[in-house]
Amino acid sequence: MQFIDLRSDTVTKPGVGMRQAMARADVGEEVYREDPTAKDLEVRSATALGHEAGLFVPTGTMGNLIALKTHTEPGQEVILETRSHIYNSEMGGFSAFCGLVARPVDGDATGMLSWEQVRQSIRPPHRSRTGLVCLENTHNFAGGGVLLQSEVEVLCQRVRESDIKVHLDGARLGNASAASGKPLAELAKSFDSVMFDFSKGLGAPAGAVLAGSAAFIDRARRVRKLLGGEIHQPGILAGACLYGLEHQLPKLKEDHRRAKRLASALATVTGIVINADRVTTNIVVVRVDPDCNAHRLASELRNRGVLASTLDDGGLRFVTHLDVNDANIDTAIEAVRDSMHAALLSVESSNLPGVARGN
Repeated sequence: MQFIDLRSDTVTKPGVGMRQAMARADVGEEVYREDPTAKDLEVRSATALGHEAGLFVPTGTMGNLIALKTHTEPGQEVILETRSHIYNSEMGGFSAFCGLVARPVDGDATGMLSWEQVRQSIRPPHRSRTGLVCLENTHNFAGGGVLLQSEVEVLCQRVRESDIKVHLDGARLGNASAASGKPLAELAKSFDSVMFDFSKGLGAPAGAVLAGSAAFIDRARRVRKLLGGEIHQPGILAGACLYGLEHQLPKLKEDHRRAKRLASALATVTGIVINADRVTTNIVVVRVDPDCNAHRLASELRNRGVLASTLDDGGLRFVTHLDVNDANIDTAIEAVRDSMHAALLSVESSNLPGVARGN
């Protein structure tokens, strides 16, 4: 069966143009900093993000981990949003590798933390010192929410005044830029460091860039080596990232349009709850009637050729990306309608008088 894969925007495969860019990429030994394509990517990415220097890393998770290690000392605390990817989906690397203690804080609907929340979470001198504050934009588990830039700038300024650094997990910052109309640099410049991932909406098979000051990147380069992230000829992957930056970044609005259409249609399906007005990027999170169960719905959808992700809180996530077209969205909408209808009929029949139930 040919599946319509809406589990994540990481499932994309390099197209012909990207594969050609990878094949043509000029490469060199990264140990000696001789890879021209990786250098080009680092310079162009840092400029686009409004920072002084950049560092190519194989994955966004490694980029975040390098930033946390470079900014902090063991035994410190890191303040982050409760649903953040760093806290929930990166294997506790900040604890295992950096020796940090997490101080999660509940943000607003978009995943934004207010300065007052952060101020109250900063530890006094006789406690474990606060070493870093992390934000995420767009925020994955907040349904692809875009942070309000005016609030971001206030928070970053106040945190720095408290002699604390601020890191941005910008895995989907391109989506935030496309949705807000603001350049990447405007969204990223207030942070001490930012990780930008090319393997999400931009379609590269791997690769991210960590950006910050030249001094920060010099220290981060040593941490990358320690983690085994210094690929000898990274230009092949960097070539894919450059292609994504040049050709895929402008297409993100199409992903958002399709996600919005999907969300609007799913809002009319009995047994599904979603506020379609809150869908602004490429992530659609729905709540499923508890009697139907999100796992059951995901299984039904799979039988109909559509893949979606179940969430820990009983929700279901759909993510649009460059390998999904309008016809795929039409098919997915019909599959959800049919699956929910079947699930609700099953629930109703099981509740009829005289139907035997197991213990």
